Amino acid sequence: MEFFYVVKATQKSGKQDATVWFTAKSEARANLMLDVVLEDAEIETGRGKDYARPIRTNFPVVNELPPEGEISFTFTNYYRLGEDGMTWEQIPGVTLPSSEAAAAARQHIVDGVDTETGEVLEDHTENFGNESNSPAQATAPAPELTVVATMPLRHRVLAQYIGEGEYLYHVDTDQKKEIACLEMDTQNTTAQNLILAAENVEPFKKAIEHDIHKAVNAYKQVFPVDGKVPELCTTIKFFKEWFSAEHINRGLLVKEWAERLKNKPVPVKKTGQHKVIVDDVNKPERPRRSEKPTHRTINYELACGFCEELVLNNLRPAMDFAKRIIAEDREDWKRMSMTVGTIPDIKGYDRQTIIDLVRKAPKAVHNGNPDLRRTWCESFLAVHGVRDPDWYEYVPDNTPTTHEENAARLRQAGKCLRDIESGRFQCDEEKPQPTDELADEPATPETVEQDTTEHHPDPQPLENEPPVSQTEAGYQKIRAELHEARKNIPPKNPVDVGKQLAAARGEYVEGISDPNDPKWVKTETSQPASEPELVKNVGNGIFDVSALMQNSSTHGTETNPETTSNVQVQKADSDEKQAGDAVQAGEGDLGT
Repeated sequence: MEFFYVVKATQKSGKQDATVWFTAKSEARANLMLDVVLEDAEIETGRGKDYARPIRTNFPVVNELPPEGEISFTFTNYYRLGEDGMTWEQIPGVTLPSSEAAAAARQHIVDGVDTETGEVLEDHTENFGNESNSPAQATAPAPELTVVATMPLRHRVLAQYIGEGEYLYHVDTDQKKEIACLEMDTQNTTAQNLILAAENVEPFKKAIEHDIHKAVNAYKQVFPVDGKVPELCTTIKFFKEWFSAEHINRGLLVKEWAERLKNKPVPVKKTGQHKVIVDDVNKPERPRRSEKPTHRTINYELACGFCEELVLNNLRPAMDFAKRIIAEDREDWKRMSMTVGTIPDIKGYDRQTIIDLVRKAPKAVHNGNPDLRRTWCESFLAVHGVRDPDWYEYVPDNTPTTHEENAARLRQAGKCLRDIESGRFQCDEEKPQPTDELADEPATPETVEQDTTEHHPDPQPLENEPPVSQTEAGYQKIRAELHEARKNIPPKNPVDVGKQLAAARGEYVEGISDPNDPKWVKTETSQPASEPELVKNVGNGIFDVSALMQNSSTHGTETNPETTSNVQVQKADSDEKQAGDAVQAGEGDLGT
């Protein structure tokens, strides 16, 4: 095996490039021979030396090769490396030494005889009509042909693809190279879809060569090379219909497909002047949390959303900004934090969703009323919310389970988002109030904000807008009532944010929660039965112990007799009481 090396000289040294070649059994042995030759020629290579490290190139087949194992400094005067850095090519405009020697030798030849040596040269006269007897044609090798049927399925399909409409029974070496290049060319989507479709359609894999030839020609008629590149699913569908159709109907099928694709409108992508379309593959990965989210971490993420120079995958620079606005108790962050804290499953969404709640919210959401902010957050989570893949815990609830209910919920949420972004604010105001938010609770500082927006209803609707429906009129009436009610709300008092968040979570907070609310007043629904006194003071030192005797183990076995005895004891007690009164009366008489 031949090994050809070039040793390039540095520009600073001003020396000529060197070349050398060897014949060796392996590259390792050739490298050893190269080191020996360079050391004998006192050529040092590497950093800081006059020559760079040797580079192995393709072996040139030219007449100007230096002797094997000898370093040549003149080979690069006639040849140079091509664009690939491996193949040698002749320098344009340079006369080779072999050409000069041949021209000088021809000057000494007269009538086929060398005048210097007297040698009679071979006669090169033309053989008119005897071309078949020429030794050049007799020794010309026959082309190497390969039968297409013996090749793999991919090569069989591509062989008919390069046949230009003709059936190929066998291919030569050049055609095999072209087939291999087509198979490896991933940029040629038309050929790649043809290969993949052939491997995914079962009748195609079992087809004979003539059917493959006809199928490939039909594919080229329906999807021309200079036309729009077909999708893989469309190609597979076409081949399935083509193989399932009768032979007599396949021509009509091809015409129908060609007309259908010809009349199909091409979608136009509207892009800005400097807009770059990025595929989904190139989109950055969503940020992941390293620990389980809490209300505290969500507050920091909300604060990071107010940072204009935020990078989602690197929150460290924005964390200082978040800590600063939390310490300053900034009003817009406080409002959003209180609203987000009231959403039950807010900890189930990932970090980017929480940040986008703030970043994509219009200015009216940050400065508007709490109902608008709550509607925005719930609608945004329903449409754009992404569950945290690492920390989300599924909790069964009463959310819609059918596809129709989910679709209706998403359509309503999308309408709310569009209304808020356009400034109409016609959201789901008739939605029933959650059970955990009581209607008679005192308004939090967020709910007592003064609405400074002036509402001027236009009696004449716009030309492009549809007439106001009954539902729309109901919305306007409710908004007018809310506007009038806000005028009577007293100004808000400063309250601790922690207490507000605790009240929003449903905890009892002094000064915010209503102590008279049934949720906090613990009352017993039924009065406990009063237990009878075991020993009753009858008077005058007499005590009734019938209840005590009834609960004892000796007298508690039979109920009816005790009841009877109890009545008898009560009669005896009354007799004793009457006797006692008589005694007292007698004593009084004695005293008098």
